[in-house]
Order: sequence, then structure tokens, then C-alpha cells
Amino acid sequence: MLLAGQVALPVQFAEEIESMYRAGARVFVEVGPGQVLTSLVGRILGARPHLAVACDRDGERSLTQLQTTLAELAVHGIPVEAAPLYAGRDASLLDLDHPPRLAPPPTAWIVDGQTARPVEGELPPRAMCPVTQPLAPRAVTPPAAMPAHASAWAARSPTPAASPDRDTAVIE
Repeated sequence: MLLAGQVALPVQFAEEIESMYRAGARVFVEVGPGQVLTSLVGRILGARPHLAVACDRDGERSLTQLQTTLAELAVHGIPVEAAPLYAGRDASLLDLDHPPRLAPPPTAWIVDGQTARPVEGELPPRAMCPVTQPLAPRAVTPPAAMPAHASAWAARSPTPAASPDRDTAVIE
């Protein structure tokens, strides 16, 4: 009989949210499927201070959704006791004041603006050697028999300077 009466009466969701807000509620957590009610809370309360989160978003695994919801609440200053969620699992607390230093894998390389080198071990044979001295620019004379269109381009272009090993050119 109670269920029949509830089904027959119109839902007064907006009035209920307004009443809860007047009573001091500022955090609304939707536990059922979807996030329709979370969106409605946002539309009803507008720019007034509140937090509305949904625990069941399409396309996400249930445990991931629960953890995300708990994280959202914690980030907004709501106390969350997450330890029971990890009881009996292979998990440990991470001390953010003293995080562990994770070592790079032995196959990692350090890449900077000058070289690439392995984190562990020596450079492989024939690997690029770092440039330790600035290259001295030298003038290069273009060939005498240059086509007309190429010589017009050369007149407008900067003169390249060959590096000592003549494998590269530096444009100044």
C-alpha cells in the first residue's frame, strides 16, 4: 500500500533539494545508476556552493568509480576512511611527505638538448659523442657554375658554415 501511494504521487525532487540545502546540506552523492540526479542537483542549486558527485558513471569499472568518488570527496575536504576498501588486499599506504624514489628501469635513457645516453652503462659503440667545444664558423664558397635561380636563392640565404668534420653545416 505504501509503494502504491509513492508511485501515484509526483516526485518533488527540486523542492526536496531546496529543503535539504536550507537545512545545511552542501554535499550530494548519487549512489544509484547513472548521474541524472547529480546533474539535476547542479541545475537546481546553480552557482550556490555545493558538491554533487555520482558513484556510477557509464564506461568505468565499479571499483574505479568508487575510488574516484571517494577521491573527489577527499579533495573537497570531506573526511574519507578508505582503509576498509583495501583490507585484505596487497596494498600499502603511501606517505606523501616521504614518497619512495622509484628508480628508472635499466633500459632507460637520459635525453637532453645535446645527447642521449643510457641511465646505466656506457654509450654503445659508435654512439653520438657530445659536442664539448663550440663550432667555429667558416665561410663556404658556392660552386662557380651555379644556375641563375640557385644563385638568386643563395644571395638571399644565410651563408652556411661547415663544421670541422664537414658532416653538418651551421646556418647563422
